Amino acid sequence: MPPRPDEPVPRRAFPARLSPTSAFFRPHFFPTPMTFTGAHWHLLFNHWPILGPMLALLVLAYGLARRLPAVVTLSYWLLLLMAAATIATVQAGQAAQDELKRLGLLDKAVVHSHIQASRQAAWVMYGTAALALLGLAWPWARRARYWPALVLAATLLTSGLMSYVGSLGGLVRHTELRANPHQRPDGQPAILKTP
Repeated sequence: MPPRPDEPVPRRAFPARLSPTSAFFRPHFFPTPMTFTGAHWHLLFNHWPILGPMLALLVLAYGLARRLPAVVTLSYWLLLLMAAATIATVQAGQAAQDELKRLGLLDKAVVHSHIQASRQAAWVMYGTAALALLGLAWPWARRARYWPALVLAATLLTSGLMSYVGSLGGLVRHTELRANPHQRPDGQPAILKTP
């Protein structure tokens, strides 16, 4: 029996093309489960050590400009969190390198420059986090007027180094970003093997 014109039309719980009987919800529609490799973890973590110190830098600069100790403390905690993210990123980077090697996609010169820069930047990040930890825990550093400025300078250095590491990391798989995409940094032709 058709609905009367004055009756509201009942709405379905799902739109017609996404009903529980449509192909979208059938198990054969979904692809096979993806295996999460070290390369995936590295891609998941690698943006935090780059963007996190930049955020902490902005928060710390704001806290210093407005003379808000709570905001300065927040920036110190952000730096500690980013040091933990740096540890995770470095560990996942080793696994990503192994994955590239397994697939035959490892460009040793580009990866080597990325690894060298990441080691230096990681140590600077750990040093910056140590300064932040001292600013949180050591009463003398909490009272020192110059301590937040020292952490600000270290954070600025960390942000620059981490940005450089990120740009080198982008060259590992994004050959279009290189000066000559068909040439490695050591001058040899780039030979990319497909899996």
